[in-house]
Amino acid sequence: MLELSGLHLGSMGLCCTSLLFLPVARGSVILRVVDIPFEQAARYHVWLGHLTMLIFTLHGLCYVVSWAIQGHLLQEVSPYDLQVSWHIHHKS
Repeated sequence: MLELSGLHLGSMGLCCTSLLFLPVARGSVILRVVDIPFEQAARYHVWLGHLTMLIFTLHGLCYVVSWAIQGHLLQEVSPYDLQVSWHIHHKS
């Protein structure tokens, strides 16, 4: 359930990220077409950036908590297999 929530939050974050790339320059053609003043567009852009960061933070937390509950957090966040490294260094 948490991994599915994390997946959906990641998809939402990608949509927000794609909207952040819309130009918010003064005199932008896109802003003229949708009839949004520059000051309001800049405010939307900042809030969308904050929302994007919140969504990606929740996305990461969902996966980390899910992996911790399942008991394989270290394997997921480790760049290499910890069990192999443990057995190599601690042979009896």
